[in-house]
Amino acid sequence: MAKKSPSSYYAIHLPAHHRGVYNTWQDAHPRVQKQGRAEFKKFRTHAEAIHFSQHGHESQRRVASSEEAGPSRGPLKVLLQAPKRSHTVTSSSRISIKMECEDVAEYRLNEVENGEWENGEDIDLEDGLARFYAIAKGRKPGIYEFWDEDGGAKEQVHRFSDPIYQKFDDRSAAVDYMNRHGIPLPEIRYFRKTFKQQLNFVPQPTASFNDEFKRFASTQEWESKDHLRKAKIDAIRDELIHHCLPGGITIDQEDEEEGIILTEGQTLQIYQEMCRLAGKPVHNDIDSCILELKRRPFVNILDFIDTFRTGERVHTFNDWDKFVKYTFDGRIIDVKYAKENEFLAPLLQNLRKGPGIIDPTNFRRDFVAKRAARLREREKNAPAVKHEILSGIVQIPCLSPSASEFSPSPSPPPTSVPLLKFDDLQSSTDNFVLPFSSPAPVPDFMTQILYRSASGSEEPDIKLEQSSQAMPKAPTGTAKLAQVSFDQEAAITPIIPPSTQRPGPRKRKRNRKPVEPSHEQSGAQTVKRRKKRNISKIP
Repeated sequence: MAKKSPSSYYAIHLPAHHRGVYNTWQDAHPRVQKQGRAEFKKFRTHAEAIHFSQHGHESQRRVASSEEAGPSRGPLKVLLQAPKRSHTVTSSSRISIKMECEDVAEYRLNEVENGEWENGEDIDLEDGLARFYAIAKGRKPGIYEFWDEDGGAKEQVHRFSDPIYQKFDDRSAAVDYMNRHGIPLPEIRYFRKTFKQQLNFVPQPTASFNDEFKRFASTQEWESKDHLRKAKIDAIRDELIHHCLPGGITIDQEDEEEGIILTEGQTLQIYQEMCRLAGKPVHNDIDSCILELKRRPFVNILDFIDTFRTGERVHTFNDWDKFVKYTFDGRIIDVKYAKENEFLAPLLQNLRKGPGIIDPTNFRRDFVAKRAARLREREKNAPAVKHEILSGIVQIPCLSPSASEFSPSPSPPPTSVPLLKFDDLQSSTDNFVLPFSSPAPVPDFMTQILYRSASGSEEPDIKLEQSSQAMPKAPTGTAKLAQVSFDQEAAITPIIPPSTQRPGPRKRKRNRKPVEPSHEQSGAQTVKRRKKRNISKIP
């Protein structure tokens, strides 16, 4: 007897990880119960249920706005009467569409808020073909490659107060849009999509990775099998980043030669999440996490992705032979391109030689060394930056003295100074700097010697030598005082410069007559006096 087809179909659009068509309400109800956002509906035909599971309520609202009110049976037409719409324009030029309908369970989205636009077109809630969605204001600002999926751009702006977002076909235009809204390039978060919706491909988030990649590859016109193998490695990397890094990556982490360059913190975060999924200890450094993932129990890389997509637990194997058999059953990745991936290369296992053959730390060291060499090569080949001197700019002198002004200048070799006349001394004193507080005593010192000498017609023969500009020597030479008598010479009192007069130690005034004791006597008297003082203090 032929199996009777079900009379009703239950389609679930949200949550995305339960999206699909179910034959009974008992199967569908646990998947939408106690969910924050859920879209589900009952249909009589399987085609209508499939369409709703892929597109949700938004497609029905758009069709209803262009059709006459009334029931219909087409797969692309709404089954209920078109709801009435009342438009209210607020001060921020935002249109709120309030929908009034009888069945609240079928219409969970009662309000749709459009964002603020700047010379761009509105985002069609059904359009999944746009490549980039720039969200400048939302729950999680950034650039998204997917709209209507779990964690996509739609979740960031739906029911958010005054969101600012726009779609673009070019990523550079999306980056410029974010910059215009005050978000610099290093702070722009980028959320990639592994399997993007296309005209001939609709992604299924709940399908396994191998099945989804086979469907996606069948729609692509790749030239060779090498392109197919490399695309699979990139898809594995993108899936792990998408699921294990909910904060995404920055827009400047993509390199044309190396692909995505993860930071040390991001790499550690992904490895730690993989250890949690496998039920293994979580470490605080990358090398320890890699070694933990390669120890018993053994795990396959694709199982981590299927855990997020299908909800299945990661398969672990304590037996190496069972793990090899499980891996050869359609879960092998291309080793050639996996070794070129800095993130996946340390996780590789040699299935023929056994565990522990490949040292994962060597892979990381090699990649770090190669990256450093490439960076040095880029800096070496980078064009030199020319610093042009701008004309017409007045150079303002520095107000504070430099350190060189405080240091003494080097002393030039001593040179002889010609004989000077007395009349020329006052005019030439500026050329001499003596170690005084001021150069004023120079002429006074010379004039006192000359005035106290005998007045004669013969000029004094004085030789002055200049040692340095900072610390010159005192005038040297002997004045011609041979004609001065003894009495006149005795009347001359030597004048000592003030800088050379060093005061002696200050003596303590005492009432007793000072006695000049010898060294031993002074020491004995001092000890004796101290003893007397100590005795006097004893009560």
